[in-house]
Amino acid sequence: MQNLFKKLNQPYWQNLLLFALLLFYIFHVAVALIFGNLFNTLGSDFLGFWTTGYIANHYGYNQIYDQSLVSTIQKPYHEKIETDNIYAPILSAFPPAFALPFQALATIKAEYAFMLWSLLNLVAVFLYLRFFLRTTTQQPVAIKTIVLLLLSYAMFHNLFWGQVNIWLLICFGEYIRMEKAEKNIKGGLWLAGILIKPQALILIIPIFIFKRKWKQVIGFSLGFIFIFCLSYILAGWSGLQKMIEVWLGFASGIATNAPEHMVNWRAIASQFDLLSYPLLGFFFMGIGIIITLIILIQYVYKYTSTQTKFSLPALLLIMVSTALITWHSHIHMMLIFLPLLAYFLSTNQLPQKILYVWLNLPLAILCLTLLLTILGGYGYLPNYNYEGIIFAWWGIILNLLILQWLTDQKNPLD
Repeated sequence: MQNLFKKLNQPYWQNLLLFALLLFYIFHVAVALIFGNLFNTLGSDFLGFWTTGYIANHYGYNQIYDQSLVSTIQKPYHEKIETDNIYAPILSAFPPAFALPFQALATIKAEYAFMLWSLLNLVAVFLYLRFFLRTTTQQPVAIKTIVLLLLSYAMFHNLFWGQVNIWLLICFGEYIRMEKAEKNIKGGLWLAGILIKPQALILIIPIFIFKRKWKQVIGFSLGFIFIFCLSYILAGWSGLQKMIEVWLGFASGIATNAPEHMVNWRAIASQFDLLSYPLLGFFFMGIGIIITLIILIQYVYKYTSTQTKFSLPALLLIMVSTALITWHSHIHMMLIFLPLLAYFLSTNQLPQKILYVWLNLPLAILCLTLLLTILGGYGYLPNYNYEGIIFAWWGIILNLLILQWLTDQKNPLD
């Protein structure tokens, strides 16, 4: 198997596989447009963000979480096609302060706004990763390294759905740069930007407190207070209360959540639930969460000193553990790993097996799920969303591989 990894990562095979992956992405988008039209699947998450900006512009911030108003605005986009699916509005769950950029995008038609958003995401990720690698490695940046990461399925997933994880990538990347420079308060401030998806912070903030990283805590607290106060000024208490109701809805499960497609232990429980074995699923989920927490606590206690900064492997371990444990974690949220994966890839520390699973395995999965979907369409198999279910396992396995790599180091990377 090791020889297979080496062979597939030779330049010729790697370039061929990446080209095939790019062609499959184009095919994937074409199929979504031909059979579903824009905003049925392709760009559907972005429609939720665009709707938030539109409502803020025309009705006020305290209405952005109003499900009936969101439905009124979004339904015409879904009525462009005939579908047997039950229509479900796509709600945004981020604090009102993060609606500001989408107000600008909502001044143009949703279709054009999505195209602009996708282009901005691609350019921003490319430029930011180039900047990040230059400043952290102090070495010339190989363009191929960035292209390898841009062609990853997590990046495609983010672009396909029109997600906001580029913001997570930049905020976490800047936090890493501040950590390396021991500018800990500034690092905490950048980390507060991840409050656009607060579930990504459920482990790192408690670890700050556990390890007495008070400067990071102060910086994060200042950022939290600013975002909370700005959100209150914009939406008032009624808007914040509606936001919390949306959060509770996401936690308990709403139509657009698709927990069986996530890359966390919850996905396993949800998939067993679909098979009518909910107790078995919750058992595996509970065991997985407990083991992940034990591994993380042991690593942090043993290798993370009480000095002012974290090591980069420790940060990656924290975020991978978060992806496994947190209650809402889709593939596109794995984009937050990109700065650290780019760093380890550019410094020749990333194992071939992880690079192979991260870059090349999605092509095989996409081909397999296409075949299963065709067989399901003709009645030879149950008509499930095979792509989402299988990719959930891909994400979980990838997270576990990174976890295993980091904890197996006799001399932890720095």
